[in-house]
Amino acid sequence: GQPGGPVSPKERNWSHAFFSLYANQPLPERQALSFAYALAHEPIYIHPDTHLAGQIYQMCPGAGCPEWRGSPEDARWRDYAVIPVATARVQEALPENAVHAQFFGDGAYPGHIGWDFRSLLELGTSGLIEQCRLRSAGATEEQRLFYGSVSIALSGLADWAALHCTELKRQISLTPEAARKEELVTMLAICERVPELPARTFAEAMQSFFFQHLAV
Repeated sequence: GQPGGPVSPKERNWSHAFFSLYANQPLPERQALSFAYALAHEPIYIHPDTHLAGQIYQMCPGAGCPEWRGSPEDARWRDYAVIPVATARVQEALPENAVHAQFFGDGAYPGHIGWDFRSLLELGTSGLIEQCRLRSAGATEEQRLFYGSVSIALSGLADWAALHCTELKRQISLTPEAARKEELVTMLAICERVPELPARTFAEAMQSFFFQHLAV
């Protein structure tokens, strides 16, 4: 957050997508499309000497998650973001909680995620999307909307990984040093496979895990 330090357009892009581009879509689909849009518009970095593609955007200006706390980019997040919405609901439903909230919090915080990374490693985004398609058959409209939105988010993850392939190809063409060029070629081969397809090696598993970790 220092002057001249790293910045992220995440909040700006997420807000633009949510309130402008996809405002008329059903809420789950709107959320998924906005996430995918923000992810697709994050700057792509391949740092020197690294063997994993991807840059985490956290703790720098613009890098917040609007769906969690909201964002100064748009005041309308207060009606959608988890923290302000849940806080208001708790205060309305359990006004007696206020006496305890001053010591323990207002009870409006979302839980942490116990993420099933194995599913992505074993199936890839393409396999998970196929699972969503199969489970949509015979499902309720609400369930189909959920599975469709999950597929949008997974496609967004795969598309974002593909952008790293573009940057890796650029760096390969600009790198004169043979050893580093070979490393970049290896990274490219890995990123052209994962996270879209199942990981076959430890290196592919690490890269697939890292892409999903960054997106989450």
